[in-house]
Amino acid sequence: AELWQRIRAGRALPAAGGSAAARQARHVEWYRSNPAHLDRTFTRAALYLFDIVEAVERAGVTQEVALLPAVESAFRPDARSPAAADGLWQFIAPTARRFDLKQHLFIDERRHIRAATQAALRYLAELHARFDGDWLLALAAYTCGEGCIERAVAAARRRGLEGRFEDLRLNEETANYVPRLLALAQVVADPAAHGVALPPLRNAPYFAAVAITRDIDVDRAARLAGISEA
Repeated sequence: AELWQRIRAGRALPAAGGSAAARQARHVEWYRSNPAHLDRTFTRAALYLFDIVEAVERAGVTQEVALLPAVESAFRPDARSPAAADGLWQFIAPTARRFDLKQHLFIDERRHIRAATQAALRYLAELHARFDGDWLLALAAYTCGEGCIERAVAAARRRGLEGRFEDLRLNEETANYVPRLLALAQVVADPAAHGVALPPLRNAPYFAAVAITRDIDVDRAARLAGISEA
């Protein structure tokens, strides 16, 4: 079976309402109008997505989370934001340290596929518990921080609202973040209905992990393996 089938079968995010639903519809239309972006993103994802889907399943997390790097970094491990967030999952340095990702002269584990994925899943699980099992609030907090969302929820409740994601007054980036992920999941769920063709993804690992007992330069490893550094 294709990996897409596993992702579709594991989707569990609730629908957003109100202005968030309208934002989601606009993002769906953007994805429909930009198929080349989806093709580039998921062609890159073919290297990593099987490993991420496996980790998400082991963590018992909704499979939309496996699509989050498409929103965060377009599945580029070397992506770096203007706010100095780095890697597939776009960790800033303090949050990375909080979740035990090493950063020093020789390595930045924010770019380590498995280490960063495990850190992201631990962070999301913590946020999910903190916001009483509300995935949309947890995902919003992933991008702007727990305090940001807690303050927005409190403000919404003072206005007599329930404090759901669609009730919050957020900056544009955060207000669009969850609807963008929901829109991507909607397109992935039924690409043909949206006039989109997604690249095939094999339900098999792309890479194997090799245990090492000491550091080695990538160029030397490539020479010993008889392959190019690229």
